[in-house]
Amino acid sequence: MWSPRGNFDNMPQVSERVYRIQAPYEGNAVHLYLVRGAKLALIDSGAGDSPQTAVAPALRELGLEWSDLDYLLNTHGHADHAGGNGELKAAAP
Repeated sequence: MWSPRGNFDNMPQVSERVYRIQAPYEGNAVHLYLVRGAKLALIDSGAGDSPQTAVAPALRELGLEWSDLDYLLNTHGHADHAGGNGELKAAAP
């Protein structure tokens, strides 16, 4: 069973199965979340380049790949939270 523990470089562990990914956005940052239950979900895809610059490294750090991602859930349609949907779909069809 998947169960890495602790804080990773750019991905603090929020709870037992939740990790926060900090993705740069226009001189600031947006927070995305990986949630692991029976399936793996990403909450928000971030800006257009976030899937490759923030999410992919976070997955690798946890020993996961794009193919392990089961769901993408967007909190809302702003560019800083859903702008990476196209890039994410290309990386994890």
